[in-house]
Amino acid sequence: MVKHGKYGIFKGEEYRLVKIQGDTAELVSHNSYDAYKGFIPYEQDDTIYIKKIYTSHLEFAYRVMTFALYKGHKLGVVSDKGDTFLLGTTDTKAWRDLGMQVINKFEYHIEVPKNQVELVEVKTPILGFQLNL
Repeated sequence: MVKHGKYGIFKGEEYRLVKIQGDTAELVSHNSYDAYKGFIPYEQDDTIYIKKIYTSHLEFAYRVMTFALYKGHKLGVVSDKGDTFLLGTTDTKAWRDLGMQVINKFEYHIEVPKNQVELVEVKTPILGFQLNL
């Protein structure tokens, strides 16, 4: 799974964070077992569970950006297509080196097998949290 977005650790579990407003946020889960932990089914999709919490109850919060390393180039992951990733960049050197397809002016894509790509997650603290190295 390729992660992008905001996440938080709540009671030892990682959840996606949405609707961060003031001192509250909503946790998102796709695990029905979380209904036993106070999560409620989302009205528009019963495979999604939501729990509103105070951000002070989070153990850690961060933004995740996932990048792909492919043949010496750092590229964005546009989509997961099963056995392949669609990778993208605006870097003209990568476009030339990799023979990427032109999508728009200065926007290039290439579809590659997953086993040729190394995914790197970069986590940046949010909501006043700090990385403990």
